Amino acid sequence: MKRGALLGFLLVSAWLSGAGAQEEPGAFTQTAHCRHRGVKFDVVLHSPSGDDLGDDMSMWVVPAGGEKEMVDLGWTNMKVYGFNQVRTGKKSACDKTVAFPISKKRLAVSLWVRGVPNNDELAVIVFDTGSKKVVSKAAGLGEIEKPLLAEPVRGGFVFENSNLGEVVVACGECDYNNTACPSVRGRAPRMIRNYLLVPWKRVVVRGDKISAAVDPLVTYRHSPLRVYFKTVGEFKQAFGYDSKSGKFTRHMYIEATFEEGKMLLYDPRQAYDPKKPDEKHWIDPR
Repeated sequence: MKRGALLGFLLVSAWLSGAGAQEEPGAFTQTAHCRHRGVKFDVVLHSPSGDDLGDDMSMWVVPAGGEKEMVDLGWTNMKVYGFNQVRTGKKSACDKTVAFPISKKRLAVSLWVRGVPNNDELAVIVFDTGSKKVVSKAAGLGEIEKPLLAEPVRGGFVFENSNLGEVVVACGECDYNNTACPSVRGRAPRMIRNYLLVPWKRVVVRGDKISAAVDPLVTYRHSPLRVYFKTVGEFKQAFGYDSKSGKFTRHMYIEATFEEGKMLLYDPRQAYDPKKPDEKHWIDPR
């Protein structure tokens, strides 16, 4: 181990042992306290520079009555980590980050890691309460926003993969207003906007392997577009879900909104002419 790395290791070890702030003045630490079936452990994020967004972070798992462990996610050269905010009303096994049990002995703890260019990606570590060790880890499972939208499922959890965000396109070349928008079913809508479908992914843990893939059923159940489709099959067909690649092939959709709040969806399978959209392709809520 190089001298600088050894010094950093010793300083952090001293800090974790309770010697603390005197060894590293100005350092930044953040701790999530976790508990699964009576076994307690902490996940500690530590930056010697004192920057909560610094790229010099290390991650430690400190079990009660066990050996502390440094966890390297192996995710890019930037070591910028953070906790995923626990939303009100959502149960989590950790107090400062989203964590769900995946078995009687194992807990999946989520974090975010900084990617390129400055996007936040989901990372997961799995802690085993029997061995009191991290038994699997993964990063880059999908871009996310804060707070993380997630919920437990059998063998893992699902989360909103908010990498696409919202793309807004005006009516034709003009700003949004009812004089710029083309007529829809004989009426001028208040606005017509472009959006992008936000998929949900399922995180599955099998042994020491962690994977994440788009779940079309969960996406359908959580999507505001569900009101336009009677079944998940219709939804998958409209957005071109490809079972071989496990992805949606169409992401853009267009909605028209009227003054009273009524909305119509333009069939995502059809080409849209911003000056004269085809009337027969507008879909009413079911």
